[in-house]
Amino acid sequence: MSLNISANTAVAAFVLSQRVAPQLLLVIPYLSVALGMLYQTYANHARYMGDYINDQLRPIIVEQAGDNRLFGWEQHLRTRLYQDSISRLPMRAAFTLIVPLIPAVGLLWSIPYLHPAWYWLAWCGGLALFAVQVVSWIKQSWEFVWI
Repeated sequence: MSLNISANTAVAAFVLSQRVAPQLLLVIPYLSVALGMLYQTYANHARYMGDYINDQLRPIIVEQAGDNRLFGWEQHLRTRLYQDSISRLPMRAAFTLIVPLIPAVGLLWSIPYLHPAWYWLAWCGGLALFAVQVVSWIKQSWEFVWI
């Protein structure tokens, strides 16, 4: 997530310094989607690993050791932290605002500089990726906050 914010801020800073063409803002939606999806993949994999530990490994360890406290972190996490949606809401709200806000600003800010037709094509592609990213983030936010 930090890489996403840093990379997009660097692109915006170059444009604001007027050392590069403002059309460079068209890179932001592509960069943001690529890095945002990478973050989502890692978050999903972490959750899948937790599912495997809790659902597959924990029952075996508990049965063999006879101690229900072993490998209890995932169970604790799911019953206490995952179920407490209010405590996770600020983080998810921040991600839900920051992730789509960066490419949206890049797209809107670049509109006055879309003179050749291929800039419009790049802008439309960025808009399409932005829409995919927003839907994906809303879906993941819903799963992590309520499930």
